[in-house]
Amino acid sequence: MRSITAIYPGSFDPVTNGHLDLIHRGCKLFDHLIVAIAFNPDKGDPLFSIDERMEMLKAMTAGLDNVTVDAFEGLLMTYCIHKNANAVLRSASVPVLRPSCTNAVLQECVKASFSEAVVPLPHRAPPKLSKVAVLSGNRIDESAVS
Repeated sequence: MRSITAIYPGSFDPVTNGHLDLIHRGCKLFDHLIVAIAFNPDKGDPLFSIDERMEMLKAMTAGLDNVTVDAFEGLLMTYCIHKNANAVLRSASVPVLRPSCTNAVLQECVKASFSEAVVPLPHRAPPKLSKVAVLSGNRIDESAVS
């Protein structure tokens, strides 16, 4: 069975209990989970620097052996390829894919044998996101994250 590496991207500024909940749930779903702090100059002045957020997240995930914390700048798909990741972890309460780019992202995911794992909150994943898992042949058992 192949190993699954997932990326959990976000600004994490500040880190919330919701972020930590998803990290704890995600580390049970994947062989390796990379919590990736995204540098986004469009968001204005951050509350915490990238280094401070990395330090906080490393301390908060210290007991989770399959979780690493990293930072990146640029496109998420490029970062995923660089890290040999084959899944992205997001909450279904976050609008991950805007309708205008959904089809392009779906095509890239299928070409790269890439999945988007969505932890449903509250128990509903958007249909297009579920389609990514179906098209790439990977399904996430939602009962594993309850």
